[in-house]
Amino acid sequence: MGLIDLMFSNMPVFIAYLLSIIYGITIHEFSHCYSAYKFGDTSQIDNKRLSLNPLRHIDPMGLLTLVAFGIGWGKTSVIDPTRIDHKRFKLAMFVVSIAGIFSNMVSAIFFALVLKLAMVFNFVQPDGLGVVFLVVMIQTNIVLAVFNLIPIHPLDGAKILDILLPARFNKFKIFLAQYGNVVLITILAFSIIFNVSIFSNLYNPVINFVYKIFGLN
Repeated sequence: MGLIDLMFSNMPVFIAYLLSIIYGITIHEFSHCYSAYKFGDTSQIDNKRLSLNPLRHIDPMGLLTLVAFGIGWGKTSVIDPTRIDHKRFKLAMFVVSIAGIFSNMVSAIFFALVLKLAMVFNFVQPDGLGVVFLVVMIQTNIVLAVFNLIPIHPLDGAKILDILLPARFNKFKIFLAQYGNVVLITILAFSIIFNVSIFSNLYNPVINFVYKIFGLN
C-alpha cells in the first residue's frame, strides 16, 4: 500500500511519487487557505499559510505514514469563521471546502494536457521518466481529489455535504461528525491489513476518464 518497496526497487519512480504527493498536498491546502483569505479570513496571513512553500503545508508524520502505508495527511487548514464575510458565509464555506479538491482536479487536467502535448510533439519518450512523472502527477492529484470528496469526516466531502444538506438532516450531520473518524479509520485499517484498495473503485474511473479525454489510454 505504501511506497517503501518502490523506494528500494525503483528510486526515480519513488521520487516522482514523492514529489507528486508533496505537490498535491501543498496545492490542496494552499487553495483552502487562499480561498478563505479571499472571503475575509486574514488569519491565513498570521499563520503563514498563504504560501506555496511545501513546508507550510506538509505534516512530516503524515508524509511518513503515507510513504510507509499509503495513508497520510497534510497540515490542517484552520479557518476562522468569525472573520468570514457573514453576508456570504455559506458560499464562502462551500468554496473553501471544495477549493482543495478543485485545485487537485485542475492540476490533474493540466498535467494531462502537458503529457498529451509532449507526446504529440515528441518531447518525451513513451517509456521515459518524463512520461512516468507526468502520469504519476495526474494520478496522485486525482486520487487526492476523489478521496477528499468522500462525505466522511474529517474529509472535505463531509464539510460540503454539511453545507448542502438542509436543516432537517441535522441529526444525520451530527452522526457523521461524531462517527466519521471511526468509519474512516476502520476502512483504512481494513485496507492496510488485507492489502486491498477499497477506494480504487472510486478514483480509477476518474483517472480513466481523464486519460480518455486526452487520448492517453
